[in-house]
Formats: sequence, structure tokens, C-alpha cells
Amino acid sequence: MNKRYLPLAAFFSVFVVFSTAYSEQQGLLPRFYLDYAVVQDSLKNDKGNFDEFMKLAEINRNAADFIAKFWWGKAKKECHAFVNEMIKQRVEQMTPDSTEYEKSEIEKGLKEDADQCYYGVYYDHWDEINQMVIQRHQEAISLKNK
Repeated sequence: MNKRYLPLAAFFSVFVVFSTAYSEQQGLLPRFYLDYAVVQDSLKNDKGNFDEFMKLAEINRNAADFIAKFWWGKAKKECHAFVNEMIKQRVEQMTPDSTEYEKSEIEKGLKEDADQCYYGVYYDHWDEINQMVIQRHQEAISLKNK
């Protein structure tokens, strides 16, 4: 990789990894909530427990956020090498004459690649994720009814 592109590679890495941290600092739902809905709708033909997951978030936000952070962290860890390789490949596509539009398209492609990797992790662990959601949801309902 050309050394003059190292700052850009570092930017892409920081962008992909810390975009979720910003949303959490702003009090927004962690990225996993949206990812869960995408996987359930697009990859699992609406087979999932999104409604229960959202109810859990209403009843016990800490329990729902624990699930979200756990699985997002697992996906981040499993996709780390893939995302780094994609960053290298995308940076190598750039030239000193690359326009801002071309750079934004490269960034967009990188985000799409990372998203697909994350979705793949969730897809592979779908039953485990849903088991956690149902278990925590049932626990929260029973505590609420006491």
C-alpha cells in the first residue's frame, strides 16, 4: 500500500469502528437494533423476534442493550480482519487525482462490505441471538408482573 494513503486508511478504520460509539453517546439505539431488523426482514424472511426485542428494550433497556452490544461486539471481532483487508483494497483504488465523489463512493462501498460481514455473523448465529432475546424478554415480563 502506498504510504501516502495510510492516513486515509486510518480514517476508514476509525469511521467503521466508531460510528456506533457516536450513536450510543448520543443516547440512540446501538447499531445492532437496526442490523437485527435488516437481517430479520431481508435474510430470514421475517423469522425473528424483533417485536420482543423492542418490548425488552422498553421494559429493561440494559438487558436489550447487553444483547445488542454482545452480538455487535462478536460481529466486530469476527469481521475485523475482513474489514481491514477491504480497507487496504479500497485505499489502493484511490489515486492522488481521486475526486471527493470517488472517495465517498469508496467509503460507501467499504461500509457496505462491512455491513455484509456483520449481517453474515448475525445470520450464522440467528438461533442463538433469538434464544437470548426470548429468554431475556420472558425474564423481563415475569419481573414486571411481580
